[in-house]
Amino acid sequence: MPDQFDRQQFYARLRVIVREQLVASDRLAEPVERLLEHPGKALRPALAYAVAQACGHGQLPGAIETIAAAAELLHLAALVHDDIVDEAAQRRGVETLHRRYDTRTAVLVGDMLIGLASELIADGASEGTLRRFGPTLRGLAESELLEYRARGTTLEAAVAERIAVGKAGSLFGWIAAAAAIECREWAGETAWYQWGLQLGVLYQLVDDLGDVLGIDEGKDVGLDAATGTPTLLAMIEHEHGRNGVARQMQSLITLVRRPPARGPALDQFIETVCTRAQDRLSSYGEHSIDATGA
Repeated sequence: MPDQFDRQQFYARLRVIVREQLVASDRLAEPVERLLEHPGKALRPALAYAVAQACGHGQLPGAIETIAAAAELLHLAALVHDDIVDEAAQRRGVETLHRRYDTRTAVLVGDMLIGLASELIADGASEGTLRRFGPTLRGLAESELLEYRARGTTLEAAVAERIAVGKAGSLFGWIAAAAAIECREWAGETAWYQWGLQLGVLYQLVDDLGDVLGIDEGKDVGLDAATGTPTLLAMIEHEHGRNGVARQMQSLITLVRRPPARGPALDQFIETVCTRAQDRLSSYGEHSIDATGA
C-alpha cells in the first residue's frame, strides 16, 4: 500500500479489486469498469489517507486502503442512483449508466457496488469501522428519499441541513472516524466523526453552489432547479438571505480548519476544500435561487 495518496494509482488498484470480486462474470464487470474508467476527484479516498496519516503520525494501517476503496464504491453507487432519480444525461463527462444501458441495469449496478463496499469492510476492517458502516448506509438512503419526496416544496433550513448531513456528511464522517479507529485512536473517534459531518455539509453547499452557478464539472447543471429539489443552499437563502448563506459557509469553513489532529496531507486536503468553498462563495453573485428550486 502506498504511503501517500495518488489518485491514478488508487483507481488502478480499485479496478483490480473490483475485477477480483467480479471475476466470475464479464457481464457484471463491464458496466462497473466503465464507471471506473472515468475517475472523479477521489476526495473521499484522499480523506481516508489524510486522516490516517494525521492519526498514525505517517504510519498507515493496511485497512486504510479498504476504507478508501469502500468509500469510493459507495459514493459511486450513490451517484448512479442519483442520476437515475434526476434523469441526468452525463456524469464525469460521459453518458450516465442508465442512459448507456438501461434503468434496471443501473439500479442493480448501484446495488452491487453497495454490496461490494460492504463485503470489503466486513472482510478487511475492524469491528468499530464495520459498526459505523450500517448507519452510514441508512443515512445515505433515508436522506435521498426525504429529499426526493420533498421536491417541489419548501423545507425549514434545519430540515434541509439534516438531509445534507445524511446525504453527504454521513459518509465523510464515517471515513474520518474509520481512519481514526484503524489507527487505534479510539478516544478521538467521535471527534473525527463530528468533524467529518461538518466537512460533508460544507462540501454539499459547495456542490449546490456549483449547480446554481452553472459550473461545468462533467455533469448536468441546473438539475436542482429543474427537479424542484429543496437544497440546503436554497433553504438557507429562503430563510436568512444570501448573508445567511455566507455566514453558514464561513462557520463551516472555520470548523473544517480545526480538525482533531493535524498532518501535512490533511492540511493540504483542508486547504483545497476550503479554498474551493471560498471561491464558490465569492462567485455567488447575481444568480436567483427560488426556495422550491422551481
